[in-house]
Amino acid sequence: MNIGRKKPVQRICTALVCSFIYSSLLLSYTAIAHEAWLAPQSYHGERQTPVQIDVRIGQNFIGDALRYRPRVISKLAFLTPTGTAPISGRLGNQPFIQTNAPIDGQNIVIYQSQPEKVLYKRLDKFADFVQEKGDEELLNQHRQRGLPDKYFTETYTRFAKTIILRGTAGKGVQDSKAGLDVEFVLEGRLIDGDSPLPIRLYYQSAPLAEAKITIFEKGRDGQISQQKKFSDGDGYIYLTPVEGHEYLIDHVTLRAIKPEDNPHQAVWESLWASLTFKIP
Repeated sequence: MNIGRKKPVQRICTALVCSFIYSSLLLSYTAIAHEAWLAPQSYHGERQTPVQIDVRIGQNFIGDALRYRPRVISKLAFLTPTGTAPISGRLGNQPFIQTNAPIDGQNIVIYQSQPEKVLYKRLDKFADFVQEKGDEELLNQHRQRGLPDKYFTETYTRFAKTIILRGTAGKGVQDSKAGLDVEFVLEGRLIDGDSPLPIRLYYQSAPLAEAKITIFEKGRDGQISQQKKFSDGDGYIYLTPVEGHEYLIDHVTLRAIKPEDNPHQAVWESLWASLTFKIP
């Protein structure tokens, strides 16, 4: 009888282990040139509506959800008027974030991953990434630095933010800088009407001008479109959103680093910023 009782537990444990292995492989193999974003299961709700948010990695606003693993997290918190309030979770949770909104009105969640690494076996893969997300001049820098055309390493870190509404519209926290290396700030509120929303990109707390930004838009019918913009001289882009549509704003800063200055001996470092929201 005891043996019979152990079998379901064994199956559950085996499934959980397999899930963790899959999540690890997902981080390793879907990370290259793929966005990471916070995907709330419900952007808007009553005051007591639970906050359930997936961390997704993919392309074109379509991606796989990760399970909660503390070792991949550098920061996970709600933004507050005076700083941040940490969010904790349980190992293996999916959705990644399962909690309650701390305040009435607009709430903002921030996520920063631990640095990961990727090995480029060929230069053309790196070139594709640079052409899609960065500045093609970096390819010239790669050659000028005397770097190899194959088998070189890049480290990457994700910085994601999402805006959700719980309860009373017009209340809550105004988006602001959260101290991330690279981040978007929505300088306005989602209920401000039909006026264009000013979205500002920051790098190391300073506005980032002339930066390539991708805007993904998912309509009510699930259709996804995208457009690319460059931030202006003050780091701004302006977006006139559509009610009921979901948005993912994405940017990558790629910078040179010295291999002797990091444990992975990486020669490049990419910093990924994303912001998600949905218009009520």
